[in-house]
Amino acid sequence: MLVFHIDMNFTSLREDYLCEWLQRLSGMGYTAILWELEDKILWDTCPECVSKEAFTKQTFRRVLERSRSLGLENIPLLQTIGHAEYVLKHPRFHSWREDPGWPDCYCTSRLEVRAFLKKWISEYIELFDGDVKRFHLGGDEAYRFATCPACRAQAEKVGISQHYANHLSDLATVLMPKNIIPAAWGDMMLANPEQIEAMPRHFEIWDWNYWDGIASPEQTQVWGRGMLSKREIAPSIHGKFPELLSQKGDINPFHSATFLKNRGWNVVLCGSTRAFGDSFFVGCHDVHAPNVVGVSRTVRREGMTGACVTSWGVRVHPWEVQYPSIRMAALAWARPDLDFHQIESSSLEDCLGSVPAALLEDLGRPFPFFRHRENGIQFNRLKDPVPAPDGYIHDLVDTWRQNLDRWNGIEREVAEGRDHMVSTVSRLKEHLTKGTPDPSVSAAMLQAAKFQTHAVEIGADVIQAANGIHSTDAAVEKLKTTRKAMAAWTGKWMTPLHAELIAGLVFGGLEGYFRRS
Repeated sequence: MLVFHIDMNFTSLREDYLCEWLQRLSGMGYTAILWELEDKILWDTCPECVSKEAFTKQTFRRVLERSRSLGLENIPLLQTIGHAEYVLKHPRFHSWREDPGWPDCYCTSRLEVRAFLKKWISEYIELFDGDVKRFHLGGDEAYRFATCPACRAQAEKVGISQHYANHLSDLATVLMPKNIIPAAWGDMMLANPEQIEAMPRHFEIWDWNYWDGIASPEQTQVWGRGMLSKREIAPSIHGKFPELLSQKGDINPFHSATFLKNRGWNVVLCGSTRAFGDSFFVGCHDVHAPNVVGVSRTVRREGMTGACVTSWGVRVHPWEVQYPSIRMAALAWARPDLDFHQIESSSLEDCLGSVPAALLEDLGRPFPFFRHRENGIQFNRLKDPVPAPDGYIHDLVDTWRQNLDRWNGIEREVAEGRDHMVSTVSRLKEHLTKGTPDPSVSAAMLQAAKFQTHAVEIGADVIQAANGIHSTDAAVEKLKTTRKAMAAWTGKWMTPLHAELIAGLVFGGLEGYFRRS
């Protein structure tokens, strides 16, 4: 199966936009949708967590029915260990936290937590009208897992991976009598390869990898050990992951998926068209394009269960901006005989006409103050759309200025970025005036380019203010105008309140910076 992941954690998507894209995805050759719904449904199990713009069940069933009518399998995803901020932030559930100071991880030793999650799983199945072949139980990035006294004691007794597997296996008892395949992300079990056998083989493992591509990478993620280059891969690590290196000693891309498949699990390998490192307005084409093509090829070559294209909502730019990579994943899936450049050029021509890949790479360049956590979004490293504390960007700038080389590098990056974006936008307009097959994609690219230009200009304003060259009033007015424009843009695919919320998160902390300057 070829899966597209719809993340509704950080964003609230409009019904018409979802239905339009289900049509597009089906037409490209995608066969399934992974629905990460979180607080965007009027849930009975957890009414406290429901968003103000959540879908009624009747409305969302229309979306699911549209998906079914297009031949797409609907796969629900409910996070059952970590990424539970939208639940555990509410006072009723504070006692269920693994760490009292952090609202992201359930205490998996508490029987009432498991009863709650089982009830919610049943409500998901009912929402999907019982038409569920597989159910994704989440489980990724649960970095506080097994740290409370009760969980730590259990983990010391049976092993941390066994404690992890026991929790998911208990939840899967709701699924197994209905012949629903339980699924989980792979990173937590891969972080403890010595205990890998704790996870039952009837679980389908979704292994996410957003950095490897079509060739042997210079470095790769080895779970539990970080990003490693060839020379950093000690024999002890290679011994635990024999698939990590080729016979020539090069890093094998997507080695962990092969590792899991060779040990008997059905594996869905997951790439991404929007992830960590991207600007909020457009992604890094040179990262995502080879990644998703490499995923499709690897799954086809090694006979894995499926490929999934994830699209994490925290980066906020629309799927139209990601269209080339979304299309490339599908074309690589359908035509494994084509080389990368054939896939890339065909996909670009399909949506943007004559726009070259190098121009998209230039467009996706991220700039200071609009990269990960640099404007306050995810300041706490959690997946919750809340504004950063007052003074966050002041503190960031002060930290940078304490290191003269770092600050000079930021100044140089912004100065060069201004010229870079002027040239990029000019070249993009020149190509798009020749006409494009998909006006919605070309319009989105142009809008993304405008915001990239605003981003580097705003960065220059921050630097001037930090260096004592004050233009506070003009900078605040520029931010207000840009924020309003972004709310109008995001309102084309997000619900109204969320469009305003996201625009506020992207620009609000910067407005606060200038007001304090």
